[in-house]
Amino acid sequence: MVTEAGSATQHAGKKVVLLDCDPGIDDAMAIVDLLARRAFGEIDIAGLIATAGNASVDDCVSSALSWLELGERTDRDRECSRADQTPVFKGAAGPIEVAHDFTPETHGEHGRGYAPLARTEGTASSMHGARAWSELSIRHEGELHAVVIGPLSTLAAALDLDGGIPDRLASLTIMGGTFCGHPGNTTAVAEWNSHFDPEAAQRVCERFAGSAVVPRWCGQNVTDSAVISPADVTEVLSATRGAPVTRALAAALRFYFEFHDAVGEGYCAKVHDPIATALALQPALGRWSPARIDVATSDRLTRGQTVAEFQPERWRGGDYGSGRRNADILVEVPGHPGVDNILADWKARHVRWVRG
Repeated sequence: MVTEAGSATQHAGKKVVLLDCDPGIDDAMAIVDLLARRAFGEIDIAGLIATAGNASVDDCVSSALSWLELGERTDRDRECSRADQTPVFKGAAGPIEVAHDFTPETHGEHGRGYAPLARTEGTASSMHGARAWSELSIRHEGELHAVVIGPLSTLAAALDLDGGIPDRLASLTIMGGTFCGHPGNTTAVAEWNSHFDPEAAQRVCERFAGSAVVPRWCGQNVTDSAVISPADVTEVLSATRGAPVTRALAAALRFYFEFHDAVGEGYCAKVHDPIATALALQPALGRWSPARIDVATSDRLTRGQTVAEFQPERWRGGDYGSGRRNADILVEVPGHPGVDNILADWKARHVRWVRG
């Protein structure tokens, strides 16, 4: 049995969130933002699934537990007692078919940059993450808002176990892929999550074709504009008086700044994942276009490319599998600019949460 994250009564009026992540520095920003939203009564968190991607699955589990522990300490400091501990599930240890190297130069050896995360006393559930997808979608049928901000390996395995998952979710939001001719961050055409496990991504695309829930894809074409600077970090550190969770995020982000600077992006960081989690909870902030997505899995040069067809009359051709819509693709966050507004909200909510 999955440890309950709250009863139906507790969930009344709140969105119930399942996060599948591969922490990851910007994953950490997404995790702590969900904790802040929970503290303010906006959501309940059904669980976190840690999937290999930015680091090994064991490192991802350890980081997820540590960020949760820091967040729960913040809740205690705010006298916001949590009777319900957030369960963490260990997901896929790697891609479902073809092995992929990790890239410690991006997020650090263990996926947490310079963050001095203490060894946590928490432990992951004995239930595998793929089984947790099934169990939680049954327990919270029709109300579970699932968000995947890492590779789709665990979800693909879950769909093999339980083909009914797509029709039990309230929504599915995926941070992955790149669209509309925007270059990838791993190859010329592929974004990291889709390149790490393209077979899993394609399996998810196929299994959600024609389902009651149409996955929303937040691609790099939009999230690349989500840039956080050292000045942003200094501002939040000052406003929170150097709270432990904020200091840990700042240390992690310093590594991320150095990575981006080393690859010619400047001393700043692109933070994709908190954009996806925000849009999962407030999809009206974005402009979405219905599409058919397929993921390249064979050719060396295009492996991991997310190919989107926006013209419905072409979906039924022989090159598009079932010929059915399987995605709503984020094409814009309106505003001046809209993604910056989401990051400003992240900062303000973090400060309110930590300060109480």
